[in-house]
Amino acid sequence: MKGKLLLVALFCLLAAGCAGASEVKPPTCDVYVQGNQVMVVINLPAEGLDYTSRHDLTPTGFTGTPSKMTIDGGGSSVNYSKTGNNYEINYNIVYERGEIASYDIFIKGDVYGEVEHTCHK
Repeated sequence: MKGKLLLVALFCLLAAGCAGASEVKPPTCDVYVQGNQVMVVINLPAEGLDYTSRHDLTPTGFTGTPSKMTIDGGGSSVNYSKTGNNYEINYNIVYERGEIASYDIFIKGDVYGEVEHTCHK
C-alpha cells in the first residue's frame, strides 16, 4: 500500500511540475509620441528586452510637424543572437494632430510557433 501511495505522490509531483512549466509570454506593444518622433516599443518577454523603432515626424528638409501621417513598418526581420530567436515585425501607424490615432502591429517569432501576435488601437 505504501508503494502505491508513493507512486501516486510521485506522479502528482511530476504532473504539477509539468503543469507549472511556463509557456512563453506573448509580446506587448506601446506606440506613443515623444517630442518630434513616433516611438514603437514591443516588449519581447522571451528576450527579456524591448524592440524599439523611432520615426521622425518631420522629414529631412521640412519644418514643422504634419497634421496627419501614416507610418508603414513593413517587414522588419530581427534576430537575437543571444537566444537564437527570430521575429518578423510589421506595423501600420496613423499619427494625427499630435497623437496616435490608430495602430496595427503583427509579430511572428519562431519562439511562438505558428501563432501571430497582434496589437491594435
